[in-house]
Amino acid sequence: EEEVSEKEAYAPQQAAAPKTYKVKAGDTLSQIAKDIYGKASKWTLIYEANAAKIKDPNRVIEGTILEIPALEEVESKYAK
Repeated sequence: EEEVSEKEAYAPQQAAAPKTYKVKAGDTLSQIAKDIYGKASKWTLIYEANAAKIKDPNRVIEGTILEIPALEEVESKYAK
């Protein structure tokens, strides 16, 4: 069994995604997803969390504040 120091045991395993993101000129949902989650294909997670704010997922409005779901929460929700 591997020993883990107390400091390591309480350190976050992965950097948490920011809770919100302010859309900049030229942003796309896939680019935001790639920057935050590391995969452009995760854009639907951001869209689903912000469907009320996004009329067209192909055009996000500059200045819109998007809620960014934590990837772990979303994956555990769908894993059940």
